[in-house]
Amino acid sequence: MYYLDGLASWPMRPEAKDALIEALAQPGNANSNHVAGWRANSLYEEGRRAVAALIGAAPNEIFITSGATEANALAIIGAARTLAGQGPSRNKIVLSALEHDAVRRPAEALRELGFEVLVCPVGAGGSICLESLEALLNETTLLVSTMLASNLTGVIQPIEKISEMAHAVGALMHIDAAQAAGKYPIDVFDLGADYLSLSSHKFGGPQGVGALFVAANAAKPSELTSARPLEEHLSGTQPAALVAAMGRAAEISAQNMARESVHSRGLISMFEKQLSGNGLRVERLFPSSPTVPGAAAFIIDTTTSSDMIDSLNTKVCLSNASACHSGSLQPSPVLSALHLTHDEQKRFLRLGVGWWLSEDDIGAATAIMAGAVEKVLLATGELHQ
Repeated sequence: MYYLDGLASWPMRPEAKDALIEALAQPGNANSNHVAGWRANSLYEEGRRAVAALIGAAPNEIFITSGATEANALAIIGAARTLAGQGPSRNKIVLSALEHDAVRRPAEALRELGFEVLVCPVGAGGSICLESLEALLNETTLLVSTMLASNLTGVIQPIEKISEMAHAVGALMHIDAAQAAGKYPIDVFDLGADYLSLSSHKFGGPQGVGALFVAANAAKPSELTSARPLEEHLSGTQPAALVAAMGRAAEISAQNMARESVHSRGLISMFEKQLSGNGLRVERLFPSSPTVPGAAAFIIDTTTSSDMIDSLNTKVCLSNASACHSGSLQPSPVLSALHLTHDEQKRFLRLGVGWWLSEDDIGAATAIMAGAVEKVLLATGELHQ
C-alpha cells in the first residue's frame, strides 16, 4: 500500500510514536500535586515548549486543543465573544473563499450574534485576491481569517501582506496553519499572527491534539464552554501523552525540514513525470505558485478521479477533496472558487507526499495508477483495445 494522501494526515513519526508509548506508561494527572502529577505536567510542558519553538512563539502563548478544528473555533468564536461587549462598531469577519469548514462554520455561527461574514474571492495563482480584500476591509472589521497553505492545492497564501492590511484597519489576524506547520518555516511574528491554529497529525504527531497560538498582546479568546477568557490552558485534564508526542513530532520536523523539503519536492516532480511516462496525461495546477513541500494538485485525464481512487483504494491512497468531504457528489465551493469547471473538478486530484516515501514508491504507485485509469476507461468504453 502506497500512502499519497499526506494532506489528509501524515503518518505518525516513529519518534513521536515512541514518545507517546513512553508517556502513556506514566500514570498521573498533570493537575495533581504529587510526583506522578509533576511528571505528567513536565511531559505536557516539554511538548508545549517544542510546539512553541516550531512556530517562533513563547510557550505561554500556546494553548493545547483537540486539533485545528477546535483551535479555529476558539480563535474565531472565542475572540468575537470576548470583544463583542467592547462596542458594536466592529462587526465584520472576513474569510477567504479557500477556507475549510473548520473556519467557515464557526464564522457562520457568529451571524447569530449579529456579525456580518464576508468572503474574499481567489485571484490568479490559487491565492486570495488582495485587491478584493482591500475593498472588504474597513474600521468595522473585527477579524480576518485565512489559511497559510491550501488544504487542496498546497498553495502558500501571501499572509504577511494580508496581516499588514488587516492590522492597518485595526482588525485581528487569524491564520489556519494546519497544512503548513512542520513542513514550511513559520514565525508568528513575521507572519503578523494574532492567532494561529495547528494540528499535530498534519506534521507527524498523533491525531486528537493540536494548538492555538494567542499572541501576548492579542485579546484572549473566551473558552467555548464558558464565558471566561483563556488563562494558562483550557479547562480540563491536560492530555500529557498526546502533547509529549506532538512536541516530539514538532522537534523532528524542525530538525529535518530543510532536507525533507528537498526530498518532498523531488517526489512531486517524479510523480508528474512518471504518470506522463506511463501514458497518462496530467495537468499540474498553479505550477508557478509557491506551495508547501510535498503538496500539489492535478487534473487527471480520466473519466473521474473518484473512479480511479475507488479502484485503487487498497493499493494507492489518494484523494480528490478534503477528507472531511470525501464521498460528496456536490461541486466543491473551494474548487469552484479556484475557477475550476465542473468537468475539471470531477478530474481533480490532490497529492500529499513526504519523508515516508521513496522514489521507488512513487514509481510503483504511478504505474499502478496508470493501469487503473486504463481499466476505468476500458470499462466506460472511452478506451478501445
